[in-house]
Amino acid sequence: MVAYKQIFRGISADQKDGENRIGIMIGALNDDSTTHAVMAPEQVWLKDGQGAGGETLEIKCADDNTTLLRFE
Repeated sequence: MVAYKQIFRGISADQKDGENRIGIMIGALNDDSTTHAVMAPEQVWLKDGQGAGGETLEIKCADDNTTLLRFE
């Protein structure tokens, strides 16, 4: 698992023209931002942290990879 602490800029879903991906935008400045593409997402959950430090966005893909985005 790879963990990075970055400023969350936004999230978008792209389904046009047969594409199926979620873009997660992170980074300190607009000029220095990065977009992480999650390809072929199948399930998305927002899990409540219940006092454990914040919510977690979990994205499961067709190839069984999972992307976790934790909000603090």
